[in-house]
Amino acid sequence: LFPNPGQDQINLKGQGVSPATPLNILVYNADGRLVEQHSNATPSGLDNWTLDASDWNAGLYIIHITHGEATTQHHWVKMR
Repeated sequence: LFPNPGQDQINLKGQGVSPATPLNILVYNADGRLVEQHSNATPSGLDNWTLDASDWNAGLYIIHITHGEATTQHHWVKMR
């Protein structure tokens, strides 16, 4: 997950992500409100995803990524 902190774009880089297994991305703000959801997210390159955060407010975001039965959680800070 980079750059962190960032401004208008979040880059996610995975390794060994199977295209046959759904990848779901949920983004919550610091208040716990869902601000963005991607179901069956398609990569922008080999094992790379890009999220557009340009409309989000500055602050802390929690990003949940689920691939098959594996779930990871990352924190990201948006700067202005």
